[in-house]
Amino acid sequence: MSGARGTWGMRDRPGVVWLVLAVVVALVHPVVPESTWLMVHLVLLGALTHSAMVWSTHFAHALLRVRADPADRGRQSRRLVTLLAGTALVLLGVPGGWWPVTVAGATLVSVAVLWHGIVLWRMLRAALPGRFRIAVRYYVAAAAWVPVGATLGVLLARGPDDLWHGRLIVAHSMVMALGWLGLTLTGTLLTLWPTMLRTRIDDRAERWARQALPVLLGSLALVVTAALTGSTGVTAAGLGCYLLGLLWWGRALLRPALTRPPSEYATYAVSAALAWLITGIGWVAVALVTRGDWAAVGASYTPVAAILATGFAAQLVTGALSSLIPSVLGGGPSVVRAGRAWFERLAVTRVTLVNGGLLLCLLPVPSAVRVACAALVLVGLAAFVPLMVGGIRACVAARRALAVA
Repeated sequence: MSGARGTWGMRDRPGVVWLVLAVVVALVHPVVPESTWLMVHLVLLGALTHSAMVWSTHFAHALLRVRADPADRGRQSRRLVTLLAGTALVLLGVPGGWWPVTVAGATLVSVAVLWHGIVLWRMLRAALPGRFRIAVRYYVAAAAWVPVGATLGVLLARGPDDLWHGRLIVAHSMVMALGWLGLTLTGTLLTLWPTMLRTRIDDRAERWARQALPVLLGSLALVVTAALTGSTGVTAAGLGCYLLGLLWWGRALLRPALTRPPSEYATYAVSAALAWLITGIGWVAVALVTRGDWAAVGASYTPVAAILATGFAAQLVTGALSSLIPSVLGGGPSVVRAGRAWFERLAVTRVTLVNGGLLLCLLPVPSAVRVACAALVLVGLAAFVPLMVGGIRACVAARRALAVA
């Protein structure tokens, strides 16, 4: 079962491996082909997509109160292995220019996520009525967007002309960031955010989430259709509607945050990730309106990639895992506290390095300053890996000590 206590290699390790590989590529990027593309996709397609599949399953079991049989972990592992193989093929195929490999990888990724979505949909149909079923509907809707995004990514890998490159990169990035990851995020934070803050859920949260879902889905469909048909103005309007739906849903986060403001790394990082997601949506919309030319939009897309991969995705996955890993390892409150003490080390410093450094990188500063700031961002993010290892070891040691006692 996804929600089982203790360690589980297929659940716990691939996301961390992708993050470590992203750090390695960042360190040796001058000698790596397509290094920027590779870093972005190691985080978004690798670490965050794996985490999205794992933890949406975990929350679906918890929210629907569906008990898993012993074979469920094996079936979930097969889905995760399929995703892992597909991701690896995409990450090899695109930089290597091997289009058939890219197609095979994108197909496997689509199969894994659709399989995941079908499992959640069946769980939803079999479950008894209860609160926050809407979160699982977000997960199912998110999974349905992945084949669309994968198809657009495969077309991008064919190397279209500048005009179509601009259209496809906007459609592809928005489908994956706002459809797959954005909807999974909004479904999860509905209940995870108050849990992270250790306070009550707003009584209106479920209603707001139910009202926001059709707005988010309709807006994203408009964005994709308008981008592919070449209307920059309508694409920008679709992004504006999506942002309104996101803000309508986001009111559910406000009361818990006012009751108990963020004070730990997990809540700092997730708050910053949400802010960068909104910034990224606004950045693309403004570029579409001011440039009005798809080739120009595509040529100036590097800041958007940095915002989505670093500001949004990397902080979201490190923040969420800082809260989830100690809890899921289990062992009681003292064990959870022992693990979280590691995840909280240098919390303010790490958040400041990542967000301050990224902000400076996006400003018109000299290249030497930008390189220095990028290094600080990398240090702030890379620190998560050794702290996570220390946190897991602390949990295991504390659990053993309790067993001995």
